[in-house]
Formats: sequence, C-alpha cells, structure tokens
Amino acid sequence: MCRTSGKFGVVILSAMVIAISSFGDDTATAGRAVIEQYKDAVVTVKLVIKMKLAMPGGPSQEDESKAEITGTVIDPSGLTVVSLSTTDPFSIYRVTMGDAGEEADRMQSDLSDVKITLSDGTELPAKVVLRDKDWDLAFIRPLKKLDAPTAAVDLAQAASPQILDEVLVLNRLGRVASRVNAAGVGRIEGIVAKPRTFYIPNQGLGRQTLGAPLFSLDGKVLGIAVLRAIRTEGSSGRFGRGSEGIMSIVLPAGDVLETAKQAPQPEDVPATPEEPTPSPAPEATPVPVPAPTGETEPPAPAPTPEPAPTPPAETAPPAPAPQG
Repeated sequence: MCRTSGKFGVVILSAMVIAISSFGDDTATAGRAVIEQYKDAVVTVKLVIKMKLAMPGGPSQEDESKAEITGTVIDPSGLTVVSLSTTDPFSIYRVTMGDAGEEADRMQSDLSDVKITLSDGTELPAKVVLRDKDWDLAFIRPLKKLDAPTAAVDLAQAASPQILDEVLVLNRLGRVASRVNAAGVGRIEGIVAKPRTFYIPNQGLGRQTLGAPLFSLDGKVLGIAVLRAIRTEGSSGRFGRGSEGIMSIVLPAGDVLETAKQAPQPEDVPATPEEPTPSPAPEATPVPVPAPTGETEPPAPAPTPEPAPTPPAETAPPAPAPQG
C-alpha cells in the first residue's frame, strides 16, 4: 500500500513539472512572436550632452558626455518617444531636491547632437521636438522626411493590464552587445488609478528599460517605461536624498499617444541639427494632477505668454493749408 502511494505521488509530481514546463514554453513562444513583430520599432538614440554646473564664488564646471538610450518609434514618420530623464542628467534631481531651487538653477544640460539609429544601422539626424516634464517624456523627430515609412508601435492598439498580469518589455542593448534586441518577462505589481492611471512593473524590469515599450503576451502595447519622481517631505538639495520619491512606472499607451499629438509635424521641424545651446523644445500642455496627501508635486509650468500685438502704424498729421 505504501509503495502504491509512493508511485502515485511520483506521478503527480511529474505531471506538475510537465505543466510548469509547458506554461513556460507557452510564455516563451508568445514572447518571441511579440519580439518578431516589434523588434525594428525599438531603436537606439545617440546623444551628445553638454552639462554645466555653476559653482558659487568660483568658475563653472563644464563637461560633455555621450549616451545611448532606448527609444520607441510610435509613428511611421520616425517620431520616437524616450524617457526625458535619460536625455537630461539633472531632470530628476531638480524634481526631488525640494526647496533647494537655487541649486537647481545652477545645473544646466543641453543636447548638442541627436541621432536615431534604426535596426539596420541607419543613422537619422534628429532633434527633440516636445518635452513633458510631468511624465518624463521626450519626443524626437528626424530632421528630414524619411524616404519610406519605418516600423512603429501603434499606440492606438493598446491593452489595459490587471494586477499580476504577465508582461513583456522589449529593449535594445548598447554597443557592447552590438545593439541587439533584448526582452524580459515580468508582472504588473501594482496599478495606480487616481489621480492618473499608471502601472507599476517589477522595479528591476522597469528601471533598466526606460523608454522601452511593454506588451501583453498577445502583442498589445501597454505603455512606455518612464520614471515617476515627486518631491517628498524632507527632500534635500544634496545628492543621494529623495530616492524614496522615485519609481519606474509604465505610462499607459493612450496617454503617451495624446501627448504625442502635440509634437510638431515633420514639415514643421527645422532641417538643422541641435545647436550647442539650442532653443528649448516646446513643452507639452500639462494635465492637472493634484498631489496625493503628504506629497508635494512640482508646480506646473507657467503658460507660454502670447506675443504682444503689433501697434498700428502712426499716421502723420495733414500739412497746414497755404495762407492767402
């Protein structure tokens, strides 16, 4: 009798192992299909970033660095979305440093060169055409109209995940790995519904893939990985503080699409590369987001002032009539 029970237990254990293995195979098969469909829409964006730090009572410190970040092409014209914080090393610090505004004013960074590198290695000179500081988004367009449409993720074909749903993130690695595609599978750990919806993935999954798209296993796009940063009580103007106010999130595809509609069209983008001190790209119209209890959101940017109307030309008074 004991031998029979033992054999029965072995059979159950074997069935469980087979079921788990089959489930894993199903995930891998579905994931590979998603990768194949969207791999060319996930690109490398090359940046040259000029940074300047004004030192009180001393000379300014200037530096230049090169970076490669992940971008997601969201329109066949080449419009690409990236995480704003990956283009500006100081952006998150400005938000989390609290009331140390003077220190924030001393930090500046500009993009002196931007290129979109497609999957076949083609490099497209580009520029940032729109920024959304509230939700860590930057939109980049090629300077010249493309000869042919490029692969893109259709943000209108989106899905809304539920907590603990399995998701796939599609990334592109750096030069050290020949810029090949890489993918990871994780789960949605939380969903924030108010005041604005966003999804919380495994933190390791989101933090390492800023600017990358996340998908359901049936190929529907969920959103773009970005950083959420807020000022918290006790934030300081010193590096290393305020980290409790930073979290990697997934901004829903629909919200990214709505912001992207404000980006200038290709014919409106000047065919000149970024200058060392470029004119700032326009900022997206902010969506009012009330701060949760106990937290303070950064103030919304002031509206862009309208130019004053040109005064009408003055009319000279008529010459006096001759006497006589």
